[in-house]
Amino acid sequence: MKVYLSDGFDYIPIWNDNRKEKEEDQIKIHFKFLSGEDYTEIIDDKGEASRSKEWSKICDKVMNFQINDKDVTPEQIYSMPGLADLYVELKLAYKKETVIDKKK
Repeated sequence: MKVYLSDGFDYIPIWNDNRKEKEEDQIKIHFKFLSGEDYTEIIDDKGEASRSKEWSKICDKVMNFQINDKDVTPEQIYSMPGLADLYVELKLAYKKETVIDKKK
């Protein structure tokens, strides 16, 4: 079997009417697909994945997003009050994508 793998993808959220902004002003998130090694780092001794560790591995970069004149980090999207809807949207977008690039 021949497959083509992708290492990640960019996503432009719909949150807060982001997609209605000019392209250069839109929030953009770069996601990274996890490797086997990444998974071993997020699993605890009970075999359960840490959500915060997983998020820090998959959400690689946040572009064009500031709160109170400060750049927003992936960790803040996960933990900052008021961003729960954005976090949920991003997690769903990540789950919909696949590491296997079917476009080739």
